[in-house]
This record gives sequence, C-alpha cells and structure tokens, in this order.
Amino acid sequence: MTDDMKIGCCTGIENYGLLVDNDYETICLSAAVLYGLSEEDLAGYKKIIKSGPLKLIGLNGFYKPGVFLNGPEFSEEILSEYAEKICARGEELGCSYLGIGAPKARNVREGQDPAEMLEQFKSSLRLLCAIASGHGMDILLESVCGAECNLVTTVREALEIVRELDIPNLGLVYDIYHDRYEGESIDIIDEAAPYIKTVHIAEDRDGKRIWLREDLTDVYSLYWRRLKRAGYRGEFDLECFVGDTESGIINSMKILRTVKEQNR
Repeated sequence: MTDDMKIGCCTGIENYGLLVDNDYETICLSAAVLYGLSEEDLAGYKKIIKSGPLKLIGLNGFYKPGVFLNGPEFSEEILSEYAEKICARGEELGCSYLGIGAPKARNVREGQDPAEMLEQFKSSLRLLCAIASGHGMDILLESVCGAECNLVTTVREALEIVRELDIPNLGLVYDIYHDRYEGESIDIIDEAAPYIKTVHIAEDRDGKRIWLREDLTDVYSLYWRRLKRAGYRGEFDLECFVGDTESGIINSMKILRTVKEQNR
C-alpha cells in the first residue's frame, strides 16, 4: 500500500498529455466513449495507456441513451451487451473498476413504485457484477445527489445496498460533490471506507460540476484528511464537466498539491 492517495482526473484521452505535464498520476475514461470506439481507435488508446506514465485504473461515464438500469425501458439483453463490451475493453486497457452513477438510467418516474424500481436497480447491479467479474473488474456504486437523481441519493443508501447484496466485486465510488450537495455528514467516510474504491471531487456552481476553487482548499483538505485517516489510499479524481478544461486541470492540480502537502 502506498503512503498517500493518487491524484487523477476523469477526462478524455485527448487530455492525457496535459495531465502528464501537470503531474497527475491516473486518468479515468468514459465507459460510454470506450464502448463506441472503433477497433482502430481502441488500439490507439491502448498504445497511449500502455506506453505512458499515467495509469488507467477505472471508468466513469456509464450512461448511454437507450441503456437503462430500471424502469419500463430496461432490457437485460441491452444492458448485458453494453456492459460486456465495456468490461472486455476495460480489461484490455488494464482497468480494475467500472463506476455506476448514470442518474438518467436509474430514476424513479411518476407513477412508478419506488420500492420496485430499487429492486430492479439492485438486480442490474447483480448482473453488472457478474459480467465485470469475468473480466477481473469491480462494479462501484455511486450515490447521486437529488438535483440529478431520485434513487440512491446518499452515501448511506449506497452503502446499505452494497452491504445487502454482499457481492465480492461490488464497492463504492465516494463522490465529495454529491456528498456535500446532499449535506451528508463527513462522518460517513469512517463507515464506508472499507468499501470505497475511488473518490471523485468537483465544485458546485448552480448545480453544475465545475473545477476546484482555491478559496475552498481547507474544505477539500478536510475530506482528504478524513479519508486518509480512515485508511483510504486510492484515487482522488477530479470529475468536472463545466469550465475551461485546460485551466481547470492546471489550477485544480495546484490546489490538490497544496492539500496533499498540508496532510503529509
């Protein structure tokens, strides 16, 4: 086990060089993008990942239109085909996990029974775990804040599902953005730590995930310190969707470098 967390970023392969230049240690790629790659492009990805210094540990961005985890549009056949191809390609690239946020794929709509939708969602997680296991990968459940989703919106709920299903390759994505948005206590880290396999972070602006803010360095440091104290030593990944990518990658690393140094 290393003595500290690894700073990474969820972004496209086109930003690989920028991450290297700014001392990032890992990259997390979109599962949906990976699924849609041609064989030629996949070979290009593999060449970059295998020859470069950044490690590709996992995948985020699971949602793809037409692929659902519950509801009337759910299809086990469609989900299975989608997940099988992603996991096969993930294995080829050396990935160890596939994160499952995908709020658009798992909402409870008006007129639907929330309990029934939750059970169907759990069944999808079982299916995904079975597929991922065949490729040496974990499935990581992510709680998604109520602004984006109405099913499994807190870490507490996600943790209860992981414990209930008790599947060896099912763990958690701990997303600080969603946790703070929901106002959930940071104390949940202590209980969830054994199941947390990766951490995501972003800042909020009007419900949008933006790059980190220097004036909130002490807040980010609080989460870093608590995770470290709980024994977590995995990735600490930026997952930001709004704002200039280049400046965001550069400035956010400066902030996280300060956080890391403050908590040696």
